[in-house]
Amino acid sequence: MKTFHSDTLDEHMYYYKTKSNASVYIFPKPGYVEKQALVTVRYGAADEEDRFPMGIAHFLEHKLFEDDEKPLFERFTLLGGSVDAFTSQTQTAYYISCVDNFFENFRLLFKAVQTPYFTDDNVEKEKGIIAQEINMYDDNPGWRVYMNLNRALYGDNGALSKNIAGTLQSINDITKEMLYDCYKSNYTSDEMAVIVVGDVEPEAIVEAVDEFFLLPASASARTRSLPDAAPVVRNKISSSLQVSQPIFEIGFKERDFFTPLGLRTATGKVLLDIIVGDSSPLYERLITDGLIDGPCSMDYISGSFYGHSVLSAVSDDPMAVLSRVMSEIDNIKSNGIDPVRFERIRRKQLGSFIRGCNSIEMMCGAAAELFIKDMTLFDYVGAFEKLTLNDCAARLKEHFFDPAVSIINPL
Repeated sequence: MKTFHSDTLDEHMYYYKTKSNASVYIFPKPGYVEKQALVTVRYGAADEEDRFPMGIAHFLEHKLFEDDEKPLFERFTLLGGSVDAFTSQTQTAYYISCVDNFFENFRLLFKAVQTPYFTDDNVEKEKGIIAQEINMYDDNPGWRVYMNLNRALYGDNGALSKNIAGTLQSINDITKEMLYDCYKSNYTSDEMAVIVVGDVEPEAIVEAVDEFFLLPASASARTRSLPDAAPVVRNKISSSLQVSQPIFEIGFKERDFFTPLGLRTATGKVLLDIIVGDSSPLYERLITDGLIDGPCSMDYISGSFYGHSVLSAVSDDPMAVLSRVMSEIDNIKSNGIDPVRFERIRRKQLGSFIRGCNSIEMMCGAAAELFIKDMTLFDYVGAFEKLTLNDCAARLKEHFFDPAVSIINPL
């Protein structure tokens, strides 16, 4: 077991590799009452093989809490544990939170993840539940505008354009045999990580993982998606839903996959904040002119084979906002980034992450997301600590051009 320390976060991280090549990250939080444990696998909607119907990764997430005895959710409740799971485009994660009976809950979490129980009946029953979820997401403006932006950036058949839950047709084609096949192919220890945050003893966690974690490593390396550095597929996609005002997202697609992911992430987040953050001159003008009526949400979303900077807001004239954003980007490219403003935003972004690590939930979730990107919390912090004005100036010129916009208009 290796030990690392971050002076910036004032945190220790213990790292352990099991005999079957699973990664274990432990973040002791002395004095915290709650404990959280998470098991994640590098398998999400973007990783689904063509031989399986769309949505099978999400279907697996739903069914792994099935059991031939008392339902696992009830057993967690009896132990005082709260359990949940999620599927994204690049991972599926299962996690527990509890105050007492941590190791009992921890053991049960591994049972859920490692002992699939699929029957014809429980698979058919789940199809109706997931169908309701698909319909709910289809009617969700925030989800629709996000998925449409992915389609604009990567195309209708792009890995990130897949509906995580699948379609009504695709989930109807899923069988228990497919689920077992998909599980055995993808839930392998070398593609998985265990993350524990709370007032725990690292040695005890390692001992428990060695006892509880039974999945083998994969027999062969998984085929990975290649970086998508192609031009934007479409510059605009519009849909209509039941909204009072248009909502929109503007995206800038990543072309540079040679720059380390940590640096790409840090520059993406800082530059978005400089361009249209709530202390920027552009944001003030957009508010004053009535083009937006609230803060812009901003993020740099990335992985090994994709990346894009995105900003979203509500506006009666999204195309006018896009025009203002592009003018501001051109202005900053021509006149340079104010060094004082750069340093203030860099510190703001770093400080926000440091404060977030006071939350066990945030820390555990962030560690899981970063594992999928072959990074740790400490790597992420280090990227912001090392970030320079020259890094941002170079990235501004090579990344922020040729935008795509997704708009949801009122019916």
